[in-house]
Amino acid sequence: MSTMLSAASSVRVYGHTQTNTSGFRAYLSQMWRALSLRYAIYCERRQMRALDDEALRDMGISRAALEKECARKFVDVEGCER
Repeated sequence: MSTMLSAASSVRVYGHTQTNTSGFRAYLSQMWRALSLRYAIYCERRQMRALDDEALRDMGISRAALEKECARKFVDVEGCER
């Protein structure tokens, strides 16, 4: 029989059982932040794609550079740890 640690291990303290979920909650929080960031960048890419060439020129972005950025995958975000 192998011993495995669960994300929500139980600990008896003064006759009461407490569940240690802080590690699991931290994991969920980290995942939520990562997904939220990726979704925000995905939305920005979609909004920028809708801009006309003149607006892109005002920002100093070429249509080719924008299309290259928009072609990146949802999870392909610079500066994010995997």
